[in-house]
Amino acid sequence: MKSLVSFPALVTAALLFIAVHKPLSAQELGFGCLGLVGGFAGYSSQGVHTDELNEFVRQYNRMYADSLYQGMDQFGNLKGFRVGVNLLRQNLEGMILTFKVFYENLIERKTAIILASSQQENTFAELATKNYGIGIDIGTELTRSFSVKIIDATIVFSQVRFTESLHDPSGQIINYVYTAEDAPIGVTLGAGFIFELIDDYVSIEGSAGYMFLEAGRMKTNEGRFLTKGPRSDETMRYIINSGGFNATLQLNIGVTL
Repeated sequence: MKSLVSFPALVTAALLFIAVHKPLSAQELGFGCLGLVGGFAGYSSQGVHTDELNEFVRQYNRMYADSLYQGMDQFGNLKGFRVGVNLLRQNLEGMILTFKVFYENLIERKTAIILASSQQENTFAELATKNYGIGIDIGTELTRSFSVKIIDATIVFSQVRFTESLHDPSGQIINYVYTAEDAPIGVTLGAGFIFELIDDYVSIEGSAGYMFLEAGRMKTNEGRFLTKGPRSDETMRYIINSGGFNATLQLNIGVTL
């Protein structure tokens, strides 16, 4: 990881440590003596900087410029679903503290169409991440039904995959599936809100922030590396060279302990 990631990671780890070691008494807690647990599901959008991958796309479009019916667009924003569990949500005299774990599957797909000799050849490219996260929210109540999250911090363990699928006019399909050589670890820092639909039990929650993430070299199970261009022999160093803006909107269902 680049040094830029280390500081947010230390901040997130420190917040988790402080929250876990903060002494609590039954008199301090809202939501019943032990707080709330519950599940959530929602939609996520994650921006990424993919400079080398987008250079690959530019070279591909230039190489087939004379026969392209539809050029391939550049990558930069993955979208998908998130599901998880609020392991504990406590109201500490107006300060809301939440511990959570989650899984999300984010995908961005692109298509190129080549027309040659009245025949159509399609190329599909897909960048995907499977993220497993652990995090903490610290917020405060503004009204009985509306709270703001001052800090929303997570540590994310990612699995990155890039798939290139070639469909030729004869119906033959060739797939190249690349996975990251090393499992990236990302950190997200942001803020958000919680709007109670049914007090303490059903709520809408939104978060926005920035994810620090990078993913390095990609290779297939056969040891073939993803290169910097369709006809290049030089290995792509970073399929994701840095993260970007992210946003999540989710529905929470809670149970009082």
